[in-house]
Amino acid sequence: MTHRSELGKLAAAAGAVIVTLAGVVMVVTLVVAPAAPSIDGPVLTPGTRTVTPATGAPLLPPARPTGLEIPSIGLSIGRLVELSLTTNGSMEVPGEARSVG
Repeated sequence: MTHRSELGKLAAAAGAVIVTLAGVVMVVTLVVAPAAPSIDGPVLTPGTRTVTPATGAPLLPPARPTGLEIPSIGLSIGRLVELSLTTNGSMEVPGEARSVG
């Protein structure tokens, strides 16, 4: 047996060990993964606009936003354009580039 074939067998064995260890780690991670954290706040029911507070505290009624501020980029908009959905269900786009909705 040549030196080259011995190295090939050694590399194949090392590769098999690495693949096996990776599989074991993945299975252990999936089995031992912690449960999803509990939600500690309002819960939005899918497909509805109903929000149920997890704490039992009363909710404020819905309100329209009056402006938009992003101080880190120096953005301050005092007036928002009201937008809705188009007939195909996508969001409307403001009529001009400087409007925010």
